[in-house]
Amino acid sequence: MSTMAQYYLKLCQLAQARSIVVDTLILQKKGKTNWFISKKFLVQIEIHSKNYNSAL
Repeated sequence: MSTMAQYYLKLCQLAQARSIVVDTLILQKKGKTNWFISKKFLVQIEIHSKNYNSAL
């Protein structure tokens, strides 16, 4: 997960944060620790965006 994505989340620039996290998820191996951390962060972004169905 990128530090830049964390900053975007703190600045409420959720589209930019989501874009970074989605791009990093493509490069990560599914099931590894970094993948789970990125998925958790993506859920946080979706909750902040009020996209509850996507968060599920």
